[in-house]
Amino acid sequence: MSQSKASLLIGIGNRLRGDDGAGYRLAEALSLDPPKGVQVIATQQLTMELSATLAASQRVLFVDATLDPERCCRWSAPCLEAMDVTALQAVGLSHQLTPEALLAATDALYHCAPKAWQLLLPGLNWGHGDALSPLTEAAVSASLPLVRAWSRAHA
Repeated sequence: MSQSKASLLIGIGNRLRGDDGAGYRLAEALSLDPPKGVQVIATQQLTMELSATLAASQRVLFVDATLDPERCCRWSAPCLEAMDVTALQAVGLSHQLTPEALLAATDALYHCAPKAWQLLLPGLNWGHGDALSPLTEAAVSASLPLVRAWSRAHA
């Protein structure tokens, strides 16, 4: 692995399920003009295949939507820790992979894991359709400068 590892942003969500697509949309918007040194990935769900990309990264920001207003639009530095690797046996590794489980898998496979943050955007509508609710659309827009600031910070 190189000494100057890049930062990674993973936007998670289903664009066809309303506000669930918020993380995906933020990653798409950011990929139009990505911050220097940041790899941007938009994905419907976290998969084990992302472990290699995480292992090659110094830091990662997971962006997703949530219904929980207490968890919206805040993060600490860093806030995510890998779960105990033995707990991976109980996790279904398809459709249920959490950032913590992906970090644990990365550590188990590659003996390293990046520092990790999570930004959760508020969501109201998880119905079928590709439109974001006004609240979620505003949160995606407001988060772009925050994410750019995160990309310039040192881990």
